[in-house]
Parts: sequence; C-alpha cells; structure tokens
Amino acid sequence: AEMPCLGEACGVIGIAQSTQTTDTPERCEILTNTQNAVYTIPVKIGTPPQEFKLVADTGSNVLVVPGSECASCTAAKKNVYTAGMSGTSFDTQLASKITYGSGPVEGPLYRDTVAAVGVV
Repeated sequence: AEMPCLGEACGVIGIAQSTQTTDTPERCEILTNTQNAVYTIPVKIGTPPQEFKLVADTGSNVLVVPGSECASCTAAKKNVYTAGMSGTSFDTQLASKITYGSGPVEGPLYRDTVAAVGVV
C-alpha cells in the first residue's frame, strides 16, 4: 500500500546544508510499504541520476546502496550505483561498515549528489 508523506500540502521543501539552502518544486514523493516490513522512498544519486528505491535509515548519516562491485546484486538485477557513471561522484578513499539486524554491509565510501523526497 502507498501513502503520501510530509503532510497534506506537499509543497516546496527546503533543507539547509552548511550555509546553502536548496529548494526543489517537486511534489510529495510516495512512501511504499514493502512486504509489511519497511517503507521505501525513490532516490536519485549522481549526475546523470541513477535511480533506487531505498529504506530511509534515520539512524545513520550514511546512505547505503548496492554498488557495481556487488556480483550478487547484479545477478539479482538490482539497480547498482556505478560511481564512474556520475560526473559528481567523489571517491573518499575510505570504507564504510554498518551492521543491521540482518547482518553487516560494507564497501567503499563515495560522496555524490542525492535527491530524495524533493530535496537535493
């Protein structure tokens, strides 16, 4: 089942990052109930954008997406992030490891442009 997010108006959304504020005129995105277990949101990463449906993890400052190095993700026909295809991707030369209830997730740490729920 789908439900609207961000209240009734779903107008322009702004977010402050350092000294910059970026607004986008996009309408409210939709939360999607996935197997009655999690809600996912559509997310676009990079330039040009690569599209994903992700769980919004509010307990972390790291956005976890399957990377092109993940053979099982590619075999399962999941959308994978390919840093080399994004003109705004920056390789931090660091790795990230997060442990969820289902187990650990680890891989390279990149910085890139992210658009979710109308916020860039």
